[in-house]
Amino acid sequence: MIPSTHPEARLKLHASLSLILISAAAFGQSVDGPSFDCRRARGIDKMICSDPQLAALDRQLAELVALASEQAPGEIKRNQRPWLRERNACKEPTCVKNSYERRIDELVTLTGKFPASIVQSLCALMESPEQRAETLAQKAGAEDLNNDGIPDVACEAAPCALSIDSAIPTAPVERQAPESDSTTPRGRAAFRYGNRTFIYASSDAALEMPLRISYITPTNREVRLCELETIVGSAVVEGGHDVCAAVENNAGFESIELQRIDLPSSSAFGRPNTRVTGSGTIDVDNDGLDEPIVELRYDSGESCTINYFEMLAEDGTSIVENSKSIPLRELQRPALNSIGRTDCGRIANRFLRFAGKNYYETNVTNEPSVPHEIRVLEGTADATVCTLERQIRTRIKQLHAE
Repeated sequence: MIPSTHPEARLKLHASLSLILISAAAFGQSVDGPSFDCRRARGIDKMICSDPQLAALDRQLAELVALASEQAPGEIKRNQRPWLRERNACKEPTCVKNSYERRIDELVTLTGKFPASIVQSLCALMESPEQRAETLAQKAGAEDLNNDGIPDVACEAAPCALSIDSAIPTAPVERQAPESDSTTPRGRAAFRYGNRTFIYASSDAALEMPLRISYITPTNREVRLCELETIVGSAVVEGGHDVCAAVENNAGFESIELQRIDLPSSSAFGRPNTRVTGSGTIDVDNDGLDEPIVELRYDSGESCTINYFEMLAEDGTSIVENSKSIPLRELQRPALNSIGRTDCGRIANRFLRFAGKNYYETNVTNEPSVPHEIRVLEGTADATVCTLERQIRTRIKQLHAE
């Protein structure tokens, strides 16, 4: 490209997208320099070439202009030349720096191409439940989902929950990647960060299990900033027995499985909303003798399911009422107290074997309505070995930033 010393000609030269897209290597200039050839610099270009900070801003802007020219060429055609006039009117470096930063901010909003430091800082906030809740509570302005300055939804409460079907009600969003069963959100929320709206996706409706953070450009393109991995486990809060550590680490013990049965009756043994799901033998009281056991499942038909165990008669047609059946029920008392409710959640219970002894774990699924405990029955005496609570750990799985 032939240089020109005429101000208007040089302005047109800079306004041309080809100038911004030409690589530094083509001119042989330093990779630390600006996006144009400093050997042919005139006027304000000399200031930019002599200032490493301004040169870095010029390179950053050149990348954004290249991306924006693909996504929204009309915007570049309308606004790049007026910006160049504004920049070229500057007389000192601070003015040039401010001009670059304003234009970069505009094109970041347009393209969703954020500096790695911003992506890292924002996504790191999602790892801590407390910081995540505080960040999602920033809803002022989050109605503008696609950052075009026009409200798309009404956010009356925090967090600003969204329909899982589409983040932008007024226009379809061009997704960055297809969603599979493992990445399909069950909950979404919009929040503000750095004066822009971002979309938080969670694998649960309660917004406790982060999947990703996305940004929707004014042209309705999805830009994913990061993918997040959420691991749900249990943490011991009371009790120090080795079996508790094994359950916390989900290793070193054996879950005792019964033979699965799925009988169609919904009133097994005359109990409403109850069916048989398994049978077998377990030494429930650790006396060295296996007892015949039946596993039952109570289902309210609404929002309460509980599995529990009863002593079974040898003929398999009735439930035994004897000196062993009563301690077994006491062992399960925390879960059995919820039978008959309609809102207990999904309470899963099991027997497990550790170091030659059988234990009973109640509320494996960590529903808030019932304690999560490891219990043991020895003879007729039952005891709580330890108490656990739900623990959700989130980490950044992948950052989409250069």
